Amino acid sequence: MADDDGGSTDPKKSRPKRDHGGSEDDAKEKSSRADGFPADYVALVAKKDPELLTTAFDTVMREGEYPQMWKKADVVLIPKKDWGNFRAIALLSRLGKLFERVVAARIKSIWNASPNQYGFVKGRETKEAS
Repeated sequence: MADDDGGSTDPKKSRPKRDHGGSEDDAKEKSSRADGFPADYVALVAKKDPELLTTAFDTVMREGEYPQMWKKADVVLIPKKDWGNFRAIALLSRLGKLFERVVAARIKSIWNASPNQYGFVKGRETKEAS
């Protein structure tokens, strides 16, 4: 079967067209996420007014409440080679991801892993444990 432009109309052979003005990687980096902030905006705020993000993150830590907006994700289905097979990815809040990186860096800076700790420690593998 073919449509007017010569392409296939067989649903098993045709694939949805993506038009986001760039490559898939560009779309991942430039698109807004669940929080509505494009990556460029978050990077600009971090560069121009880091105190704004610091104050926001400190407030989250002090009050102990993670913003609901940061918990939401946009789920996108990425088609695989075979029609009908998809890989789901969750696009998380950029601010939430940045906050989690800051917290992880703070924890890593003060955490001293036991020499017997292998799981969840960068550069160590459980197969090295004796």
